[in-house]
Amino acid sequence: YAFGYHACTVYGLMSFASAWFNDSIVMGALSWFMLAALASVVWPLFVSGDKSNSAWRTALSTSLAMVAGLLPPFALVLDGHPLPAWGYVLEGWGFLGVAVAITATGACAGLVRYTNGMLMQRHLLIVGLALTWAAGAASLTPEFKAPKGVVGVDTYFGKPPAGDMEQVERYGAVSKAIRQVSEQGQVGESAQVLVLPENTMNVDDPALDFMVSSEVVAPLKRAEKSAVIGKIGVDIDGHFLNQAVFISPGKPNVIVDQRQPAMLSMWRPWHAQHFSMDWFRDTRIEMGNGEVARVLICYEEYIPAIFLIDEIRGGHSMAAIISSNWSATDRRLPEVQRLHSLGMLKLFDRAAVRSVNYPKIFKTSGEIA
Repeated sequence: YAFGYHACTVYGLMSFASAWFNDSIVMGALSWFMLAALASVVWPLFVSGDKSNSAWRTALSTSLAMVAGLLPPFALVLDGHPLPAWGYVLEGWGFLGVAVAITATGACAGLVRYTNGMLMQRHLLIVGLALTWAAGAASLTPEFKAPKGVVGVDTYFGKPPAGDMEQVERYGAVSKAIRQVSEQGQVGESAQVLVLPENTMNVDDPALDFMVSSEVVAPLKRAEKSAVIGKIGVDIDGHFLNQAVFISPGKPNVIVDQRQPAMLSMWRPWHAQHFSMDWFRDTRIEMGNGEVARVLICYEEYIPAIFLIDEIRGGHSMAAIISSNWSATDRRLPEVQRLHSLGMLKLFDRAAVRSVNYPKIFKTSGEIA
């Protein structure tokens, strides 16, 4: 059951990963199977050992499994953790909501065990859970609580640039996006800060610094705006860093590093092109307009503990989420990813903007970039 649940949660991963790994169907299927299998391990590991008929023991072991799922190593591969779902029910409850969610999840499991062999009660429980699911499915698609003067800019650049010419073209596309979104009547007209997606500027290259000045900083200066933009850096050990840079013309840049890169595709210590991880990196950015953001990058949206770490640290008024779903073949997986982070932010009543780079095929005539 656990495997089926997690496999369905990331149903779109097979095609997504296949496109990422050079259209390899084998790698796509393997990635989907491995993630679902690893994600499902925590539940039977804690709950299956309970051979008694005690509802209390089932409730306790399920709650412990939920807590364990928030922590490494389980959290690294646990898509579909229950906590983000509880955020939609316990909106604004904060850490009290976390405690209630853990307790209530255990209680639900305990009720299932308690009604074992009680046909009428079991049917009533199933109907109740089904009605709850139906009510959620029929509700309006929720959105992020908007912060003051900060907007996310979705792009349709597609795959990261390969080679200098594509990189130059990418900078031109970024410049065009900044100009278009800042025009009268557009979403960024009155905003002070624009947020652009993960890996918008690709890998740092000193030879192209002039392009950053002319195609990014200059249009921001003309529009009298600042921006948070995704890029790739390299640390002193030669490892890649998935980063966000805050650019405010006339001021020093502020760079923050992703805490948890995507497993297998980015976090792979055995490979030369490896992205390092550190959950306790500080991603706080003062936006200059009164808002203070903590940045989350792509895969981190699936990890509730990273949201909890940010809330424990505090000192921020919003989240700035940047992502890239360039290898998606439909909108299912990007939407599942969005709903993960939205649930956690609702739990803490936290404002946020989210910016995503989609495949070029997703673009419609009304889109900006």
